[in-house]
Amino acid sequence: MLEHQILQAIKTTAAGQPALLPHQLTALVHILRQLGLKCGTAELLDAVQALARVDLLQRPQVKYALKACLAKGPAEGQLFEAVFDTFFLPPPELARRLAELERQEQETRWQLLNARQELAQVMESFSGGPEQVQNLTDEQIMAYAALPEPARDNFRQTMERMRANPVNDPGRLISQVLQAALNYWRYYLLKQQEQQALVGDEQSPSLLGAGQPGGLPALFYRHPQDRLYHSDLAGLASSDPAQVRLLLQRVTRRLAAALTRRYRRSRARGALDYRRTMRASIAHGGVPLKLHYLARRRRPARLLLICDVSASMARYATFVLQFIYGLSSGVGQIDSFVFSEDIEAVGEYFRRGRDFATAVLEAVNNSRQWGKTTHLAAALETLWQERRDVLQPDTLLLIYSDTKTVAAPAAAALLAEKILKRVKQAVWLNPLPEEQWPREQTVAVFRPLLPMYECRTVAQLEKALRKVL
Repeated sequence: MLEHQILQAIKTTAAGQPALLPHQLTALVHILRQLGLKCGTAELLDAVQALARVDLLQRPQVKYALKACLAKGPAEGQLFEAVFDTFFLPPPELARRLAELERQEQETRWQLLNARQELAQVMESFSGGPEQVQNLTDEQIMAYAALPEPARDNFRQTMERMRANPVNDPGRLISQVLQAALNYWRYYLLKQQEQQALVGDEQSPSLLGAGQPGGLPALFYRHPQDRLYHSDLAGLASSDPAQVRLLLQRVTRRLAAALTRRYRRSRARGALDYRRTMRASIAHGGVPLKLHYLARRRRPARLLLICDVSASMARYATFVLQFIYGLSSGVGQIDSFVFSEDIEAVGEYFRRGRDFATAVLEAVNNSRQWGKTTHLAAALETLWQERRDVLQPDTLLLIYSDTKTVAAPAAAALLAEKILKRVKQAVWLNPLPEEQWPREQTVAVFRPLLPMYECRTVAQLEKALRKVL
């Protein structure tokens, strides 16, 4: 899977590039950016300076000089090494692998075409059926093409049974059923791939893998902690609890340490930031023409967490609560609430020094909200009427939910007219993949009101909190 994506990036970025070091180095940085590494002009200039000080005929020296400049952290270092080893293959071997990639992509295109034609035949007896197949996304067609034959037979038989019922004949209804079924199978197959990757199985390029969103999936990482760091929080419940606990402790300590630093970047004149000033001087031949400064960091005074614990969100809540309370040394007061049909305070269960697992168990056992349906409007109304004291001018409000609530417009009105006017800042942390947001009506209701971040992994949760804290 990783080599497949690297070869795709090489084919689209480095094809036709001159075999000169500056062009090759620029193409390498573009490929790393496509795969999710944050490296830009500053890192590229650092890499050029580093290569001037090593023997270019010694492959290990070149590799580790570039790695030191372009990769940040162990996980990115592993990805860089995989990209470097593939990018700088001998030309005949690289050409062979690119040709094999083209053959696989051609085969995928044929499979997709056949799957689309087969679905059109299944739908031809329904009103507007074949035309409705044209509305399916490539990802949905990929899911059908990747199904084993028994699952395809069951799918076709289900559609045949619906054909016999005239009530279900309208094409629009059938199209919705078809899309829902294909979305379910895509989710099911991706979950299977993720579980196989977590136990160490090697994955060959597949239709579903080719359709996955960009970035760095968990299966790219070889160390168990790296995999957990980039795995869906919903799947961590079945992982080793001790490993998960160590991961959350490590990440929250790192983030809390960053929050308690005495200085932050600033545009105003203050203490000189030597590191950034020296780095900026590289573009001017070492002359510090632009100075960078530091200012004293303002410590966040208060966090207010409102966490959705409805049936679709309860599996995320434990990890989010543990993450937030791991920051207790880096922030001021933390007030936490859980909600589904109504809201209830849970902060008293997580007093500093208590065992977190015991506290969570006690909170769940005593809760009246865990696992019910979502009614955010009712929860916010209760918060406004009974606990308005937690809404202070120095409060950062964090709402963790997938936005799937009844009476979403009423909840949005409460947020806009009352809640958001009382707090310093508010953000929405959403465990739904961002590519699904345009298809969710409730996301469209809340997204204009406050910043929304995708947070379904520990990595995304840490990244979002770094931005807002």
